[in-house]
Amino acid sequence: MVEHLASAVPGRPDGAGLQVLQSCSFTWIFDDEAHRFRRVPRGAPVGLKVPAPWAAYHRLDIDECRSCFTVALDGPGTWILRVSLHGDPCPHCRTARHG
Repeated sequence: MVEHLASAVPGRPDGAGLQVLQSCSFTWIFDDEAHRFRRVPRGAPVGLKVPAPWAAYHRLDIDECRSCFTVALDGPGTWILRVSLHGDPCPHCRTARHG
């Protein structure tokens, strides 16, 4: 599930360029313009002032047909994370979506 963050980013009205993705364990916030992301435990308050560090990435691919996304991280070597999206009901953790 792809959502957009309602909180504003300085210099960008209404959180433009931010995407929120839910996995079974985390809420992932992607800043498309700055190519950075952060994740917070699912169920924790989501906003721009959460105490989670930002990490750089260079590609985000969302595959809603397969209910997953992949993130190619910046840094030495190539790191690619493949994460399942949380559903309702969820076939991965067998719970209903919260928030």
